[in-house]
Amino acid sequence: MQTILSQTVDEIYACHILEHFGRGQIVNVLAEWNRVMKMGSTLRIAVPDFESSVKWYLEHPTGLNQLTGLLHGGQGNSHDYHYLSFDFFLLSRLLNLCGFTQVERYDANTFLPAGFDDYSLSYKPHKDVRGTLMSLNVRATKVRHVSSGAEVERNAFLSQLIGAKLLGK
Repeated sequence: MQTILSQTVDEIYACHILEHFGRGQIVNVLAEWNRVMKMGSTLRIAVPDFESSVKWYLEHPTGLNQLTGLLHGGQGNSHDYHYLSFDFFLLSRLLNLCGFTQVERYDANTFLPAGFDDYSLSYKPHKDVRGTLMSLNVRATKVRHVSSGAEVERNAFLSQLIGAKLLGK
C-alpha cells in the first residue's frame, strides 16, 4: 500500500484477509491501514471467528472436518493458509493499540449490497442465517495516527496484553 498517500482513504473493508498474515505481520498490516486512512474513517474487518468455531465444535464433536478450512485456510496455494485465530477480545485490543476505537460487531447482511456474498456471511449450515455465524465482523473508527508497526510494538501494554509470542518475537 506504499503507493497510497497517507490519510487519504475513507473506508477499508478487509474480508477474511487478516488471518493470512503471519503473527509477526499483523501489527504492521493494521498500522499500514491506519497510515492510509483519514482520521474518523471506518475500518471493517471480517475474520474467521474462533469463539464461534469452538462453540460449534462443542455442539458437533464429530464435525471437526467441517471447520478445517475456516481454521486453517483452503491450503490450495501458498497464500491460502491461516496463520492466526481471532476472537473479539484479541482483535479489539489489536485495533485499539493500532489507533482504532469504537470497535463493535456489525451485521454483514445489512452492510453488503443485496445479493452480494462473501465470507463475512459464513454460516453453519451454509447460507442459513438462522444457523451459527462463523465470521467475526467488526467495525472500528480511526481516532489516532500511528506512524508504524514498530511504534505500536514499542507499547509496553502490547506485550502485557497478548505476549511477545503472538507477535513472533
